[in-house]
Amino acid sequence: MSVTDQLRDCRDYAARMGLTVVAEIVDNDISAYTGKRRPGYEQLLERLVGGDFDAVLAWEDSRLHRRPVELETYIDVCEPRGIPTYLVTGGVVDLSTSSGRTNARIRGALAREYVDQLKDRSRRGRDRRAREGLPAGGKRPFGYQSDHITVDPAEGAMVTEATDAVIRGESLHAIAKKWRAAGVTTPGGSEWTGSRVGELLKRPRNAGLREHRGEIKRTAVWEPLVTYEAWVAVCEILNDPARIRHKGNQPRYLGSFIYRCGAQLPDGSVCGSFMRVARSRGVRSYRCSLKDRPRTPTHATALQVDADRYVSWFVVNGLHEQGFSLVDTRTSAAAAVVDREKRHAELMERQTSMVRRNVAGLISDAALDEALLVIAEQVKALDEIPATQTVSDVDDLAAHRTAWDDLSLDRQRAVLRDSAEVTILATSPQVPAYYETTNAEGETVLRSDRIRVELRLEV
Repeated sequence: MSVTDQLRDCRDYAARMGLTVVAEIVDNDISAYTGKRRPGYEQLLERLVGGDFDAVLAWEDSRLHRRPVELETYIDVCEPRGIPTYLVTGGVVDLSTSSGRTNARIRGALAREYVDQLKDRSRRGRDRRAREGLPAGGKRPFGYQSDHITVDPAEGAMVTEATDAVIRGESLHAIAKKWRAAGVTTPGGSEWTGSRVGELLKRPRNAGLREHRGEIKRTAVWEPLVTYEAWVAVCEILNDPARIRHKGNQPRYLGSFIYRCGAQLPDGSVCGSFMRVARSRGVRSYRCSLKDRPRTPTHATALQVDADRYVSWFVVNGLHEQGFSLVDTRTSAAAAVVDREKRHAELMERQTSMVRRNVAGLISDAALDEALLVIAEQVKALDEIPATQTVSDVDDLAAHRTAWDDLSLDRQRAVLRDSAEVTILATSPQVPAYYETTNAEGETVLRSDRIRVELRLEV
């Protein structure tokens, strides 16, 4: 029965009994037997002790308390003050007499037994649904329709794309920002944040798995949004202890804390500190991030726009010349520079990780068998690739440049970190970040005496 209906019945009862209602105290949506704090109930006890009321009226005693410990506290407050309790469904309970207290305790014990029976039936029902791979109920899960089974095409595609994006190196913050810009909200109407996106992508249900009490029980009845391997991969990335979990200050420029300062120190060594972007008189420049700088003639600097343009041009051309592709966006651009041996080692490490999770009881034997089968298939496919094969047969340099421009900043930075080492040299301020020349084929080529880019590619 709703709180509104209970209040109406209590007012009618008070009118019939000639009781004057001086206050109405409600703990809406807080059950009397959950163990959670009930501010309204605590206020009632305080005001009874303070002498504000000389009687209590409730719809039934279970609305006041269903736990014996609460009943004893209530008796301790009401008995010495002679405060009766009126119940719409049960008459008057006089806690000042032994028979009244005994009756209250019996009713309380019966109410508790009823609650325990409800909880047992509910628990058995949840266990049965888990065994059958059925949804647990509750709010509509993002990516699925209101029946919790049918995939929502638009939201399901977003989960799939976000999973791929994280594996490719994109940040949760960037994904959340994109979803907010598109006006997409959670099923509850809240804005997406990086942490919410992370929890969404780690759901076992995305891989068509049924989770119950922290364990993967079996394959569920709903269609998966991602492959099992993709789900395992994204969970390993997001659960990595080395991963920065707070939003912090997100990089806004390609080379922030990737480019390095090439200034020569008094002892003859190179500074090597990361560069950051600083703004002066409306102009953004890369500058050395070293706070306690030794005295040197000058630390390295470069205009941010010009430096990023040159580095982007150099990296894209270098990847293209050595046969690596940025066109196939379904393949991680960062992974494109990883050779076959490294990929094989990653698969072996993942296999070991899955076995350890199984031993620790984090995944079931069935889930382990499925994961090992997928990994074995990937190792077999990897072994069939010729050692000299590169990841793309695309020869159009213009397509590579367009693909680079289409990458998010997070993915561009991931490619840059894995494929090149950039050093800003300490030169005269009059030396530009780059200058343009023309090669023998009549194509525009960028050169720089201020920025050194060293590619780290293996073919």
